[in-house]
Amino acid sequence: MKKQINPTIKAHLIRSAFYVLLLLAVCVIPFALAQRNAKQSAAGRMWRLGPPASGSRLSNFATARQAAMPGNQPVQIQKNPLQPLDTTLWYNGDFDGRDGGANQFEGQFGSGEFSRIYDNFTGPTSGQWTVTGLFCNTLLATGLNTAITTAQWEVRTGVSEGNGGTVVVSGTNAATVTPTGRSGFGFLEYQVLVSGLNVTLDALPAGQFYFLAVVPVVPLNASGQAFESTTSGANAVGTPPGNDGNSWWDSNLFGVNFTSTMNLYGSGTWDQSLGVIGTAGSPSPTPTPTPIATVPPRPSPTPRPFPTPPPRP
Repeated sequence: MKKQINPTIKAHLIRSAFYVLLLLAVCVIPFALAQRNAKQSAAGRMWRLGPPASGSRLSNFATARQAAMPGNQPVQIQKNPLQPLDTTLWYNGDFDGRDGGANQFEGQFGSGEFSRIYDNFTGPTSGQWTVTGLFCNTLLATGLNTAITTAQWEVRTGVSEGNGGTVVVSGTNAATVTPTGRSGFGFLEYQVLVSGLNVTLDALPAGQFYFLAVVPVVPLNASGQAFESTTSGANAVGTPPGNDGNSWWDSNLFGVNFTSTMNLYGSGTWDQSLGVIGTAGSPSPTPTPTPIATVPPRPSPTPRPFPTPPPRP
C-alpha cells in the first residue's frame, strides 16, 4: 500500500516549483530579448563594406571594368575626378578601393546612434591655421547624396586606444555633397564638405597630432548607409600622407570606444580619406603701444624788478 503525501506538503511543493519556474522566467526572458535585439541591431547595419585586403584594382570609365580580386573591389575613376582645392591644408588621399567604414549619425542606425571614424593630421608646424572647411570622402547608398544636408565634425587631440582625448573644437553645420568621380563596392563616392567655418588651430608640440572626424547626418526616414573611404595616400597634401595607420573608430551602435580601425577592417595599415581647407599663417603680433611724447613743463617766468626812482630833491 502506497503511502500518500500529506496534501499540505504537496501544495507547498507545487507552490515552490512554481516560484522556481517564475524566477527562471524572470532571468531568462530579458536575456533572450537582448539576444534578439542584438541580432536586430546588426540586421541592415554594416560596419564595413568588405573584408580587409592589402591592395586594390583600379579601372577607368573609359575602359572595361576589371574583375575584383578576392576580398577587394575595383575603384572606378572618371576622366576628371574631383581634385583637392588650392586652399587644401591637409588631404589624406584618394579612395584606394580597399574598404569603407561605417561613418554616419542616425539614419537607419536609429535615433542618437552613430559610427565615427577619425584620422590624424599634423596641423601647422609653426604659427596657426585658419580652417574654413572640413570634408570626408564617403561611399553613399543611392539617394543619400540628396538626403544629407548637414554633417557633424570634431577635431581632437590625444586620442589613443579607449581614450577619446580632448575635443578642441566641434560642431554641426550645413554640408554640400559633391561627386568625386570615383566609386567602389557598387557605391558612388561623394565629398561631404562643411564650409564657412572660422576655426583657429595652433601648432602642436612635436610628435602630437590633431584627429579629425566629419560625419554625415542621415535623416531617420532614409535607408542605406554612408561608408568613409579608405586611402593609401594617393594625391595626398600635407602630413601625414595617408600612410601611418593612426585612425580610430568610435560607435555607440557597434559598442566600441575609440579603438584602432584594425578592429574595424582587420590587420594592416588603415587610413581614411579626409581633408582640411583654409589658410596658414603666423599669429598676429601683439601691437606695441605708441609712446606718447611728454611735453616738458614751461618754466615759470621770473618777475622783472622795477627800478626804484631816486628821491626827488
